[in-house]
Amino acid sequence: IGFTGIAIALLGRNHPIGMALGALLWGFLERTGTQLEFEGYAQEIVGVIQGVIVLCVVIAYEIVRRYGLRTQQRKVGEELAAQARKSDKAEVTA
Repeated sequence: IGFTGIAIALLGRNHPIGMALGALLWGFLERTGTQLEFEGYAQEIVGVIQGVIVLCVVIAYEIVRRYGLRTQQRKVGEELAAQARKSDKAEVTA
């Protein structure tokens, strides 16, 4: 039960709508896991699929977060450089 709650929170990024969608996906995988036995697959494959989904989502979120931070830092650096150039020009003309 603990793994399920943590995994759904990670999938939804602690946002109510995201967690609802993550819970629907999780429930779908759990529910269809019983049907896999009739098709000749082991039911443990559901756990593997769930783990892979959680890992992929967490890695994707981290990549997006780092890209956003890098973009924000670049923008702040450009703004600071522009302000520094303005202050340098003001000192030269004064």
